[in-house]
Amino acid sequence: MSFTRPSPRATRFGLAVGASLALFAASLPGAAAAPPSNPRAGHVDPIVKKKFAADARGDVQVIITRDHSGSDDADVRRHGGRVLQKLNLANTTVAVVPVKQVDALASEPGIVRISYDTPVSVQTLDPLSLASAQLQTAYPAAVDASTQWNGARQLRGTGVGVAIIDSGVRSSHPDFQGGSLLGSGRLLNVL
Repeated sequence: MSFTRPSPRATRFGLAVGASLALFAASLPGAAAAPPSNPRAGHVDPIVKKKFAADARGDVQVIITRDHSGSDDADVRRHGGRVLQKLNLANTTVAVVPVKQVDALASEPGIVRISYDTPVSVQTLDPLSLASAQLQTAYPAAVDASTQWNGARQLRGTGVGVAIIDSGVRSSHPDFQGGSLLGSGRLLNVL
């Protein structure tokens, strides 16, 4: 019995066919696409727990992020909450819920995350000399920005370009006309 080696071209063809079949099989719906049999409870952001740990009375406005299993928000009402807005694009719900019900709501099937719906207000501080104690929103605290701003390297974003891709940008806004506090802003292209 003699053995002949396949040509390199036949070997490459065989590998390509095998890889294609493996990718095709992996893309088929099946066990990987099935929901877990024991889904873990949704994550409650630490800022929600920290902000309301001292006082479990009252309500809190939160953003509830869901998986794609769908929901009619009945779970919010079952936990004494009130739906304020449905954000379909991100599969989220803005709701006011009793603080003491946040953990129970997070354990409902389909809830991935509950985060604080931070009130946003205009910052009137000089952006070059930020004092983290005077921050008016929780977002910088949620990403620990004050550590970066006030650390040894004091990262402030100097020299960083920012691209905005948004259909709602108003090119006549003063920030795009060179009148911003940080120097000249510019709008390169409006589609």
